[in-house]
Amino acid sequence: MDEYEIDSKSQLTDAEDIKAIEFMFERKRSEIQNRAVAIVKVEAEKDHAYNIAYEETERAMSILRFFSLTNLYPTQTCYSAPIEKQHLDGDVYFVVKDGKVLNDVSGTTDTSFQPWVLRKKDLTEFMKTGLTTLSKLLIKDSLTDFQQKLLEALFLYSKASLAKDISDRLIYTLVALETVFVKNQTEPLQDNISLRMAFMHPVGIEQRREIIKNIKETYALRSSFIHHGKKVGIEDEQILKKFMWNTWLSLQGLFPLAETNITREQFFEELENKRVGG
Repeated sequence: MDEYEIDSKSQLTDAEDIKAIEFMFERKRSEIQNRAVAIVKVEAEKDHAYNIAYEETERAMSILRFFSLTNLYPTQTCYSAPIEKQHLDGDVYFVVKDGKVLNDVSGTTDTSFQPWVLRKKDLTEFMKTGLTTLSKLLIKDSLTDFQQKLLEALFLYSKASLAKDISDRLIYTLVALETVFVKNQTEPLQDNISLRMAFMHPVGIEQRREIIKNIKETYALRSSFIHHGKKVGIEDEQILKKFMWNTWLSLQGLFPLAETNITREQFFEELENKRVGG
């Protein structure tokens, strides 16, 4: 930024213009210098280059958002997105009495909002739990159909973490699960997804039954919303907390499989073998 400012000022001679550009750079620094930056090297026509850079940044951010703790809490939203896409809502109020402004109050609407500060030890832990594998998939030239579906599911899942309405969040999450855990459009959704997710967890029979029950309860909430207009509310929070934890673990369990270049056919065959073998 210092070099950028010096170069910009070197082309000016008028004192007012120099002062104006110094003010502009001061504002720009306050907006962006405390943030992470995405660096994309691309050779293309200018506007197309911007589009490519944005798409690659958003793909990377979608993968990174998988590791946000907000994925485990139905009432918390993740705001980690490109700077102009964060959509952090706020309010501004002016208190007026007898025609005079007494004071003003402003702040973010979401009181649970906290900036996501990534420390080196956080990134190290993310690498161990799948970030390294997913990063390789993003830059890999040729993907198996299983790897492709996994990335598609994670891109959808990342939209759930950005959603502010619980019902929207639920729909994005279930569609993500259907993307990766459903073999084709003709098979029943609830039974197959719940059973396959249960076998992604190294747990006993009773715990698997609890997972299956939780997935079906969650589908019932979605059905009430889609078919009867009943919004998912805070009273359903315990069901959703379990569901979000089961979802995160199930998706995370797919990462080691993606490293083996497994196909979708092999994936479903492996899950079927687990089911038959108990």
